[in-house]
Amino acid sequence: MQLYTEQFYIDQRRSSRRSANEIVPLVLELIQPKSVIDVGCGVGAWLSVFRECCIEDILGVDGNWVVKKMLENPENRFLVVDLTKPVRMNRQFDLVVSSEVA
Repeated sequence: MQLYTEQFYIDQRRSSRRSANEIVPLVLELIQPKSVIDVGCGVGAWLSVFRECCIEDILGVDGNWVVKKMLENPENRFLVVDLTKPVRMNRQFDLVVSSEVA
């Protein structure tokens, strides 16, 4: 069973990108992160906006249901995780984003 269809991601990407285009510049005015992780990133709309704002050190994490061909970021910047369990990273990030995941 597929939890999320390609159409879901198409619809979700539009609204996520619109939100990120408004919020990311405001966040960057307050803090100047050099690295960003998005927990529950979907196809990475928020991370793509951070990249457009010159933040190159990004990582998106989400479940194995994400349609990888729809990722808006390089696949090597995406990590499949089980979000029902604690996510352990071997590094730290300046900013953690997690929107509409819980």
